[in-house]
Amino acid sequence: MSKFIDRLSEVVETHRSMLPELRNNTSDLDSDVDGSASFMLANTVRFLAVAEYVLNKDIESLRSGLKESANIQLNLFERFEVNEPIDPPYVSMLSYKELFDALASGERELSRKLAIHMGGRLEIEKEFDHPFDRSFGYVLKAFTLDSKDKEEYLSKFFSECEKKGNSNFLGYSMILEGILENNEEKGRAGLKELFIGHRNLSKGRSIFKNSEDELLCIWGLGMVNLASYYDLSIFVSDPLIPEDLISF
Repeated sequence: MSKFIDRLSEVVETHRSMLPELRNNTSDLDSDVDGSASFMLANTVRFLAVAEYVLNKDIESLRSGLKESANIQLNLFERFEVNEPIDPPYVSMLSYKELFDALASGERELSRKLAIHMGGRLEIEKEFDHPFDRSFGYVLKAFTLDSKDKEEYLSKFFSECEKKGNSNFLGYSMILEGILENNEEKGRAGLKELFIGHRNLSKGRSIFKNSEDELLCIWGLGMVNLASYYDLSIFVSDPLIPEDLISF
């Protein structure tokens, strides 16, 4: 286990002290005109939700916090679509990260609503999204909505995962392939591969190092729930996703 867990309680107190001001800022249009206060609130709420589970096994706090994070992202999309001056990166395909929050919370309808708003902003995506993130966003959107282009987007995502530096995400593509083929065995193999990749991504300077995701695999939980929407049970026991978070 990372040393991050040893100072988690201290970091939690810092985040909690920020929360009242962040909530006030998001209720003030002058303070949140570009959506930046909302973005900071979503990140803070998400961190506290995961920490509350890690420290106290509070499942309800975890799910409600992830739900709030996803709803904040949904609100940013809605504000952007009525021509509020939301900063474009907040509505790029990097929003797949908040879609994982919605999926992990078990809120299927919220996941669908969020996925519907994602994508279709090509100029923004070309400017702010790496091709890998754009591919990840579109394939997760397609599977969340069970759209007819799932296979096409999965093929593109597989290609991105095979590129240098992306191999730690192959487990996600394996799970999606298992869903596409209605193959629980392949889905479980994909989840095992996802855990290996997640641990690699929690080392050195990788994306999950010294974050709440190092302690709990929210994205993997989202994939388990996504598979369950297709009536596939792919869960395999691992400390990164404790069994008490599995609700089916």
